[in-house]
Amino acid sequence: MEGLTTPMHVGSVMVFQPRDGGFDYDGLVALISNRISLVPRYRQCVREVPGRLANPVWVDDEHFDVTYHVRRSALPRPGSDDQLQEFVARIQSRRLDRGRPLWEVYLIEGLARGRFAIVTKSHQALVDGINALDIANVIVDGTTERDDPVAETWRPAREPSDVELVASAFVDAVRRPSQVADTVRGVMTDVKAVGGPVFSALGAVVSKGLFLAEREGHPAPRIVETPAGMINAIGLQGIGAKRFVSEKLPELRDRRATVIVNVCGTTIDEYAEVSRIVSDAEGVHGIELNISCPNIKEGGIQFGCSLIGTHDVVAAVRRATRLPIIPKLTPNVTDVASFARASEEAGADAVSLVNTFLALALDVETRRPKISNGMGGLSGPAIRPIAVRMVYECQQMVKIPVIGMGGIADARDALEFIIAGSTAVQIGTANFVDPLIWAKLTAGVTDYLTRHRMARVTDLIGTARMQDC
Repeated sequence: MEGLTTPMHVGSVMVFQPRDGGFDYDGLVALISNRISLVPRYRQCVREVPGRLANPVWVDDEHFDVTYHVRRSALPRPGSDDQLQEFVARIQSRRLDRGRPLWEVYLIEGLARGRFAIVTKSHQALVDGINALDIANVIVDGTTERDDPVAETWRPAREPSDVELVASAFVDAVRRPSQVADTVRGVMTDVKAVGGPVFSALGAVVSKGLFLAEREGHPAPRIVETPAGMINAIGLQGIGAKRFVSEKLPELRDRRATVIVNVCGTTIDEYAEVSRIVSDAEGVHGIELNISCPNIKEGGIQFGCSLIGTHDVVAAVRRATRLPIIPKLTPNVTDVASFARASEEAGADAVSLVNTFLALALDVETRRPKISNGMGGLSGPAIRPIAVRMVYECQQMVKIPVIGMGGIADARDALEFIIAGSTAVQIGTANFVDPLIWAKLTAGVTDYLTRHRMARVTDLIGTARMQDC
């Protein structure tokens, strides 16, 4: 309804005879500053949710300045009531600044007989369209006094990022499923615009594993839930390196994503060739070497379970690319830290761990495996304590960064990995539960740093106090 010619605000005009001692602009500013906490919405502004995925939201104005909203003017003395009405009509016809809290108060001096007027102007969103006297009540209320000026005690809450607004919108949509279809229809043209802020807020996006050729993967069933996670045997299904470069990478590039490609192979030559293909493509920022998938019978794990094989694969890929190389290590070995050392010696820029644990789930009625491949990889919260231990061990052994993963479901889980020695973390299984979990993780980590008075997350890396044990 609101437009350039139809502003949606309401107001009031109050005319006063000053008391002994008078009343001036500084007194009005002090009065409102001391009482504005009674109408907290008056220190908030409106933020649009990217892509119009939800209604606009209220956020604290981090740069709130009461003197911007409380203004001073005067009529030619002695000002008449008609002149006052003309002045009020002029200021009420102007739209409020949508980038700031939606209200203004004017002190009008110069009225006849020594009088002054206070004119208020508030958007209907502040006063619900019915009660237009919220800020006026604060000004004229003679029963409420505050001893502590708000300016000294109020601290604005951190303004949510675009990513957090989008995440909140999706969570809210899940709670209101009947409205989801209409919302999606209305915003599909804007969702691509949302992708930029969403992807750029992530450290990186890691692709699905890519071989040279397309790969069908294992037949269904390929996933089974466990009490604290899931077992999967997808079989590294994928479209192959060349189709990824031509079909998927352009969209990721358009959305400003930092892309790390997960490279697979059945031979060392295949690892090197896939790495060359993706390295030549614009928009790839790193390579994660999948030498640890436990649910295929050829390639990958045969290198990841051999110190020599690990060294040889990393060295071959190092010769094929200048991009950062991150071998993804298997936990299905006796000493994972020695594999991290072998990777570092072969030229790796970082290591990531852990991949899934080899696991088996049986149907007790049929006595057959619950997934078609028989065994699969266990992920989820069940493996987290073991993964944290392995990250800690690797961090003690190598100088290159360690990227931790395995069962991260909330910010505390991510912090545990960081304290153990992870420079960064990856999220896998939790995305099945909450596809927008990353926004909550980053917010939780930020809150932790604030509470512990830490300026940077890097100050937390590897700070586990194991010597106290």
